[in-house]
Amino acid sequence: MLESLASWHVNYLLHSTVLLIAAWMLERTRLVRRHTAWREALWRTALLGGLCTASWQLAWPHLHARPEPTPMVISAAVLPGPAVIAEPATKAAPRLQVVTAPAQPLESSADWRSVASVLTVLWLPLAVVGLVLLGLRWLLLRVQVARLPAHTDTRLQSLAQQLARRAEVRAPQLLLSRRWQSPLVAPGGSICLPEWVTSRLDEAQREAVLAHEVAHLRRRDPAWRLLTQAIVALAWMQPLNRLAARRLDTLAELACDAWAARSEELGRALAESLYVCASQLTRKRAPRLAAAMGQPRSALVARIQTLLESKPMSDEQAVNSRRLPWRRMLLAALLIGGVAAALAPAFVLDEMDLGWHWSGDTHVVASRSPSGDWRIQSRGGRPEFNEDEDEIVKVSGVVTLTEDAKGVKRAAEYTPAPDGNITFMYSVNGKEQALDEAGRAWLKIMVQRAADAMVPPEQRASRLYAKGGVPNVIAWLAKSSSDYQRRAVIQALLQLPEVGPLNTEQLRALLGSVEKMGGDFDRRESYVALIEHQLLGAEQQQNLLAGVASMGSDFDRRTVLEHLSSTLVSTPEVLKAWESVVARIGSDFDRRTSIESLMKLDNPTPAQVDAAIAASVHIGSDFDHRSALIASVPHLVSDAQINAYAQSAGRISGDFDRRESLVAVIERQSQISKAGAMAVIAALSNMGSSFDTTQVLVSLAGHMPNDAELLNAYRARARGLPDHERGQVEKALDRLS
Repeated sequence: MLESLASWHVNYLLHSTVLLIAAWMLERTRLVRRHTAWREALWRTALLGGLCTASWQLAWPHLHARPEPTPMVISAAVLPGPAVIAEPATKAAPRLQVVTAPAQPLESSADWRSVASVLTVLWLPLAVVGLVLLGLRWLLLRVQVARLPAHTDTRLQSLAQQLARRAEVRAPQLLLSRRWQSPLVAPGGSICLPEWVTSRLDEAQREAVLAHEVAHLRRRDPAWRLLTQAIVALAWMQPLNRLAARRLDTLAELACDAWAARSEELGRALAESLYVCASQLTRKRAPRLAAAMGQPRSALVARIQTLLESKPMSDEQAVNSRRLPWRRMLLAALLIGGVAAALAPAFVLDEMDLGWHWSGDTHVVASRSPSGDWRIQSRGGRPEFNEDEDEIVKVSGVVTLTEDAKGVKRAAEYTPAPDGNITFMYSVNGKEQALDEAGRAWLKIMVQRAADAMVPPEQRASRLYAKGGVPNVIAWLAKSSSDYQRRAVIQALLQLPEVGPLNTEQLRALLGSVEKMGGDFDRRESYVALIEHQLLGAEQQQNLLAGVASMGSDFDRRTVLEHLSSTLVSTPEVLKAWESVVARIGSDFDRRTSIESLMKLDNPTPAQVDAAIAASVHIGSDFDHRSALIASVPHLVSDAQINAYAQSAGRISGDFDRRESLVAVIERQSQISKAGAMAVIAALSNMGSSFDTTQVLVSLAGHMPNDAELLNAYRARARGLPDHERGQVEKALDRLS
């Protein structure tokens, strides 16, 4: 037993060293360095490959051992070269077996075996102690997390649920952590947030932090981290494992950053939250078994820089680049292929972000929820369904449907019969039985789930439309329970060449179906498809905007508004609904971008300009507020609009941004009207900076009319300035005399 463990120990050290060094070298190649997923798969392969290959080599002789012939006593003298060994005497004629005599063993081989045995004796108890301590730390962390109070911020809870739906994971429990200063995902799936997340971060930054932590749950990083730490404890004699663990931690953070920063604004918000996190960290580290957003010695600066500046190369750019080191890549591929062939490592890859898992001719779709777990598996090809998609009419392989809900385990299996029919089996809690009413209802639901996942949306939309037109598609949408399939069918329907403009009732029904979707992504894509393929009237746009207002994601709301801008109807009801959506957006970046997309039109209507100015007052950020206002300057055509513009600019708290907003509207006019000039002066009433006030007044003096009442208001505002600035303002009035 000790000799086998010593052999495994030596093999593991050799295999893991080769794989870890190869991973370190390959990570520095240009192609691998650009893809975080490839780097992560490479390090996971290196970390787990040594364990698998050493164990495989240890088990190989036992798995393939053959019975040996009965040995005979031969002379102790071993002669070099072939030797002749006779088999035991039998009644049959004696048979000769020619074998090659073994070479003389090295004199020091026994010493090497002794050294390996001693190392194994030292390694084994320490490995056991390390695993026990790891288990105790895991239990202690679970106890500490269980004692944390629940987070009482309902907005954060709602945001976490929305992000969890987007990531297709169970909604996490939010806990308030006073023990650790970094946000983290603890074993069990709880997200622990320190107090500064609520007190020091704005809404966009809090969304970015939560998205980062939900990304850890989506990737199952707590389980991967526990496995990594178990390998480090078990194979403590391999120091390179700690390097692999650190690299995997860093790559996991980068991958979560990338998933969380799905837009430029969220990337900036996440970078800002990382900076705040870095300022809060002390020497006390977060638990090793938790997926923490930051650690005192983590690469926070590099992550912030990546979020703010770097733009990863797309796969297409990587393929088209002419400067790729093809020779080095080919050499690296041959090297890793040779190592893989020699050591037979197990490549451990993270699961793909797909509803389906494909392996050969096997298709699997599954769901886990508090109400129950279900699984659908098809081996040997996808089945065929009836027109209502609630029965399986043909199978080419084995289709298995299982569900475990409320303590009842149901299973159904379809297998092809030799005569072309289907052999069906149904069981409840492991006991085969005939279908009853409950079983038929359950089977219908499961088959519909299978059809939702297996039937291509283009095929479904075409078949439904051919059978009953748009009403038939709408009827199917009302029955479907999958947001993804409903969205995909709507997109496919609108792209069918035979589908023309839809009537009012059909558009109302489609918009109602979209509004019932739970996922903001699916609703956004459906709304965008309707905007791009149908000319929506005032009623339809008002209904669409009402649905957009109920969405939870600022990014998705803003995206719909951007697409709607070019066809936005200028009726008061529609513009009021549009402004209401902008007001509901929490991110100032998304608010500003929504307004700018409307003002980027060549000729927005005066009513649209009025709505844009009115919506700007909901922006809290001075920079975004100023940018949104300046976007409307080229389209201001009336004193009322300039007055509303100046009133909105007067709400900007920062003197610089307020100055830039007012100067922009002044300089745009060849001569500003008296009413407009009075509105600008009123917007300066509470400006604190003498310099910024002077700049606005000097600019105004060059464009305002010579009116006594206006001059009195102008000089009254300049009266509180220091003498030097007041002299500049008075000198600017020389133009009027």
